[in-house]
Amino acid sequence: MLGRSWGILAVLFAARAATGFQFQSTGSATNLLMTDLGIGYAEVGMLLGAYLLPGVLVAFPTGLLGRRVSDKTLGLAGLVLMPFLIVLSPFLIYLLRTKEESDPELCPPLDRAVLLELQHLEDYDVSNQYTALGSLKPGLFRRWLGSGLLVLIDYAARHVFTHGFLARVQTIHFAFWAFLDDKRRVVFTSNYDGGHEAYMDDFINKAAWGLNLAFSHGVGWPRTRWLIARGARIEHKFKNYQRRHQQPTELWYRAYPGLTLADLKRNQRIREGLEPAHVTDAQAEAWLRLL
Repeated sequence: MLGRSWGILAVLFAARAATGFQFQSTGSATNLLMTDLGIGYAEVGMLLGAYLLPGVLVAFPTGLLGRRVSDKTLGLAGLVLMPFLIVLSPFLIYLLRTKEESDPELCPPLDRAVLLELQHLEDYDVSNQYTALGSLKPGLFRRWLGSGLLVLIDYAARHVFTHGFLARVQTIHFAFWAFLDDKRRVVFTSNYDGGHEAYMDDFINKAAWGLNLAFSHGVGWPRTRWLIARGARIEHKFKNYQRRHQQPTELWYRAYPGLTLADLKRNQRIREGLEPAHVTDAQAEAWLRLL
């Protein structure tokens, strides 16, 4: 019995050591990764936890299966599948990089007359609308990868980024993705504060990696590296691409005309400041500064 306990402890120690090595190896290579891939600290931080992504993808269906089968059966199934996943991972990485290097880029400038028509629909208020439509790259690999990543992004938007911002972008009122035509096409709609150029610059500077995760599976997207690098960071190609896929928004809803997200947050704090029965002098002074 004692020998078995030491064996379990050894396995746990090895797993913990491997986890620590994964974190430390990525962190120590930060400067090299940033230079070679052209990414920033936000993307490097995401790489530190990237090895957990397969676990996230498996967690949801496994949790549902856990209600129907025994823990022993589920554990044995995991042990049986693990070698296949280990063998399959290099092939999937090779397939991703091959497609990234060979997929065509289609990013010519939009016809000026069409561009002026789109711009004519913008800047009637402090908030604007955006609608884009595009085709998914052919093949099951892109369909499955794109679908899985959009599920994760949807989950993060609902349960992680719940304070009025997405990643570091704090101007989005609304964003929505939907598949069309048996997942051959995707439509994206959004309401945001400020002008169109500022909105795109915000994403390029603060969340280009997120754009690549969500949209690099579209036909003609600027080529990415390792799914998150390059792509939307190539500013002129990205801006040409998104304008070419933009559609006129015929109808959209604005709940608070004339108010930006910053205004709404301030109004919320003003309302919350009226609710407490007792406040300190410092709290009262901070509330008055909001007026």
